Amino acid sequence: MLIQKGNTMKKNKIKKFLNDYMKWEPPKIVVFISLFIPFLFLFLMDFKLDNDFWFLINTGKYIINNGIPHIEPFTIHSNLSFVAQQWLTDIIFYLIYNKFNIYGMYIFILISNTIIVFLLYKISMLISNNQRKLSMVTSAIVDIMLIMSFLTTRPQVFDIILLLLELYLIELYIKRNNKKCLIGLPIISLLMINLHASVWPMLFVFLLPYYVGRINLKFTTKENYELKPLIIVTIIMFVFGFINPYGIEAMTYLFNSYGIDYINELIGEMRPLTIENGIMSYIYILFIIITYLIKGSKINSRYTLLLLGTILLSLQHVKGELFFLISSIIIVNYNLKDIFSEENKNSSTEINKKIKILLLTILCIITLISFSNKKNIKEAENYYYEISEILKENKAESSVIYTGYNAGAYIEYQGFKCYIDPRAEVFLKSNNKKEDIFIEYYRLQNGKINIKDFIDKYKFDYIIINSYESILDTYIDEIKEYTQIYNKNNELKLYKRIEE
Repeated sequence: MLIQKGNTMKKNKIKKFLNDYMKWEPPKIVVFISLFIPFLFLFLMDFKLDNDFWFLINTGKYIINNGIPHIEPFTIHSNLSFVAQQWLTDIIFYLIYNKFNIYGMYIFILISNTIIVFLLYKISMLISNNQRKLSMVTSAIVDIMLIMSFLTTRPQVFDIILLLLELYLIELYIKRNNKKCLIGLPIISLLMINLHASVWPMLFVFLLPYYVGRINLKFTTKENYELKPLIIVTIIMFVFGFINPYGIEAMTYLFNSYGIDYINELIGEMRPLTIENGIMSYIYILFIIITYLIKGSKINSRYTLLLLGTILLSLQHVKGELFFLISSIIIVNYNLKDIFSEENKNSSTEINKKIKILLLTILCIITLISFSNKKNIKEAENYYYEISEILKENKAESSVIYTGYNAGAYIEYQGFKCYIDPRAEVFLKSNNKKEDIFIEYYRLQNGKINIKDFIDKYKFDYIIINSYESILDTYIDEIKEYTQIYNKNNELKLYKRIEE
């Protein structure tokens, strides 16, 4: 009987706490502390420079020293037309890295995430009618998912910030019926076309639901905002897109660079989202469906169209998951905002005290982890560092070097000219106006090109082979003109042409 009574008392306490929590409205200090929780994931994860980072800062260095390039300057190929579609990002990253090394990039990511979580929270508060508890939870969840999948040293950091800012300004215009809120959109367009031109069209994709969503149907909520200011600002945004070093070439970069089967097959982020590579996204989509069921009333057409469009993008390519996560912050807050009505709000001193203690404890842990995180920032762990040192010893700056897709960026950054690097779209004829080098590389990896003929075509002085390049690895030893001069655990090899 005593055990049963004790269990009943525990259940009652838990039930009371949950009931108090449902009615609880957190004070601002609690919200502020809670928004630092996602940073725990940043502090716990090893911070490494993304593989693409090397060609970004290499391009930034080139631009500072030589100006904007229109002919590709880093590979063994000649006269390839070139659009540095993220030229401003390249310069920013190079300046940070050149001055502060990897620790500067780490601080940059921390500052960027501070801006991201702030924008997520502001959007949440706007959509949920200032419900702090809902806003801080949804902001933290979306930010954690962004951190785990997309927050790295690539231009997409700017994509997240600018797309969130675009959504915030549009929603602010609708909520306040104030046209001044739209003034910032052309500036966002100007920044995006120069920071990451291939994502610039997404600004207009995000606007589309706001045009279609104005149509009132029986099963949708009634919308009364004016379309004319949106149309005008869209035209101005498009005009601002021309303010870049490459003009229309930058604006149409996306359409010449994506949807290529060879790229989609070879590059992980361009493959479809599956359970294997996106289980968390599928769980999150299921959660959003549940929020629709919880709401159980008319849907908001513009939010739903935005969500469906970005879900479709993410199902087609893993890279599209980014746009889905960004747009989801709106629909989740909209669907859940009616759960906690105004009359149920309660600033219970007891629960405020408990939550504050919990969050302060978490914040202290985060702070301690951040101070001891230097071991998680890994500068020298680059597979190609030793090879680049060998090439320097051999004075190979003017040599013709074969690299696979992943190796090229770092080797180029060290001052050598390579066959190919991770900028897949640069090696498409639709962009470079000369030759489909990426397709040649794809065919090489799939055994559709004779290895000897390929090597004779370029007469490589050095050949760098990764373990994933199994065909080259299998046949290179049969080509007598080359000798192996470096081997790291049979995973990375360097061959040199034997001088005649």
